Amino acid sequence: MKKSFKSIRLVVWVALNFVSLSLNLNFALAGVMSITDSRLDDLSMTPNIGRGYSPATNTFQSLCFNDITVTKSSSDFEYIYEEINDDWWEQYKTSNSLEGSFIYNFVESKFHTYGTSKTKTWLLARIQLKKYYSAMNENASIMSSAAKTLLTSGPKQDLIAFFSVCGPYYVRSLNRLSSFYALLSYETANSDSDEAKQFRLRIESKMQGIQTEADDQTFNQEANVKKLRIFISGVGLSAEALSGLLATDIKTFRAAIANALAAMSDSDVGRIIAMELSPWTEHLEFQSIVGAMEVHDGSGSVVAPWLAKIYQEQNSDLVAQVARVRKQYLANIYKAKSCKAELIYNWVENGEIDSLSQFWFLKINDKNKSKNGREFYQELEKVLTLYKSAHDQLIALSRGCFDYLQREEVFSSRPYYEVSNCQRLEFHLSMPVKVEILNYCMPQLKQ
Repeated sequence: MKKSFKSIRLVVWVALNFVSLSLNLNFALAGVMSITDSRLDDLSMTPNIGRGYSPATNTFQSLCFNDITVTKSSSDFEYIYEEINDDWWEQYKTSNSLEGSFIYNFVESKFHTYGTSKTKTWLLARIQLKKYYSAMNENASIMSSAAKTLLTSGPKQDLIAFFSVCGPYYVRSLNRLSSFYALLSYETANSDSDEAKQFRLRIESKMQGIQTEADDQTFNQEANVKKLRIFISGVGLSAEALSGLLATDIKTFRAAIANALAAMSDSDVGRIIAMELSPWTEHLEFQSIVGAMEVHDGSGSVVAPWLAKIYQEQNSDLVAQVARVRKQYLANIYKAKSCKAELIYNWVENGEIDSLSQFWFLKINDKNKSKNGREFYQELEKVLTLYKSAHDQLIALSRGCFDYLQREEVFSSRPYYEVSNCQRLEFHLSMPVKVEILNYCMPQLKQ
């Protein structure tokens, strides 16, 4: 029996949508996600447990909890004392980890500054503490009243405003790394000699046990002869404990090693190396508010709760993308206005461009081009107008999309990419305006 082309196409459509539905269901059931990549390297951002976050834009939003209860963390401790040799360089030069690259760069910089020779011996002592399992206890953590107001005020739930403020996800837990490094160098007739090895043993013994003042003085005299140097560095340490990490001789070096653990033991101290995220749609209090109402689709059929959560996650990501691009546009508009004001202040007199403007130097797209002052000023005006226009267009497209999604139950019953107004918005987000404002602020004089 032959099947019509229409029926075959219908079977394929059902199969593809079943696969897509299964993938979305698995993602929804998985819920929590972890980030361990380079997105955590930006020290200008401040992750903290409970703060809103968007994985799609790598931006943080507001903290939408009043009281946060955090579980007790666990730690992994490591202390290593080793000599820097060829095997050590092979081990660390290809390391992609944060701690590996930091150690390598620290040691390499000292080698580059102070040189290497057969008479020098280099030793590295490092202490490392990894803290994990410090996570939010959702049962004991309460959403802020302001955040709940967005979900409960008026006849409609303002999910767009909520996700714009609180983000699609919140930070559930953080893993932290704290490290202390002490690099020592000294000189002997030959780094492979018995003298060099014996002095290394002397250093090791001085770091252990009870030492007398006389022993330390004798060692310091020998250290001066051998030109002992001590370099201290660290990552993710408590600022209040840094004074105890300074070393000028063997006694203070021994104290620095002892104080290092105190500088990294606080649960809130350390570079963040992993971040666990949880979608708001998986939060019990959020669901008790949003999920309390039955959701219907356009045909009047009830939308399954698990499917409504998927739509909420997808649509909340779009909200976060709009917020990110709009902030970028505004930042460039403010920057362009500042450049324009500086330009007028320095180069405009009585409403006219200064005569020296013919020597202005403009750099665009990494190519040096000369422009006179009037052309330069006009181009800055064009860039400012371009960003203003893009911002206004984004607002108009967002309004068309969000007004539809904000209709009763639509946000939880339909994905944004099925809405024509949201498709136009998504296209705009995929092609944002990118002009480097700093090319116009301030102009350099041509030599």
